[in-house]
Amino acid sequence: MTLAPYLLGRVRRGVVGSSRYAKRLREQIRQAAADSAGRAVLISGEPGLEKDNLAALIHFGSAARRQWLVRLDGATLRADGANLFGQSGSDGDGSLLECLGDGALLIDKLDQVQPSLQLSLLELARTGQWSCAGEGSRPRHFGGRVFFTAEAALPAFDQVCDLIRVPPLRVRRQDLGEWLRYGLRQQARSAGWEVLPQVSDAVVRRLQNYDFPNNLRELDGLIARAPHCQERSPLGLTHPPGGLTDDHETDL
Repeated sequence: MTLAPYLLGRVRRGVVGSSRYAKRLREQIRQAAADSAGRAVLISGEPGLEKDNLAALIHFGSAARRQWLVRLDGATLRADGANLFGQSGSDGDGSLLECLGDGALLIDKLDQVQPSLQLSLLELARTGQWSCAGEGSRPRHFGGRVFFTAEAALPAFDQVCDLIRVPPLRVRRQDLGEWLRYGLRQQARSAGWEVLPQVSDAVVRRLQNYDFPNNLRELDGLIARAPHCQERSPLGLTHPPGGLTDDHETDL
């Protein structure tokens, strides 16, 4: 099996914000990255919170950063675990876990994994032990670290994993201005704008009155659309001219 389709090679971004929620989340990530035992981690929260990116932050901030990190979508995993443990009767030879070695495994959307496979993943998180489906398959040990993300509560996994609960944007309203300005700076650099856009406090207050049910995913979409509008956008921004210089800014 090739790992290439599943590899996560980098972190998309860090945790933005200066609220107590952002500070606590950064500290939890730091502590998990510093865990020399490499305990399994469950990152839970609402949709659109980039929970997979937080797992990457932990992995690439840890001593195991040079090891591979692979991500599997729990909703697509077969009930017998063949995607992970190998086909029945193969004894796990050539399976993803065998190929991964001491790398890190991220199971995204653990709450959408079939219940029978959840039991196997629980054992993997607890002891590192796994085996292929089928008679005569020998027990094996995974030497890497396991990460999970979930939206629904999974009490059994809470007991064997370090639990990180990601707060939604609606309780982090203080961070919205920093997220917005960060997103626009990233867009400006990518687009080569000469003038770095500024955001007024009035625009930030307007955003703080909205709950963002899809969290960062929705905010990113709003940021991506706003500068391309010829008329004034929902953010109150207008399209800036091209090229970027750090010492020239304009108030949009």
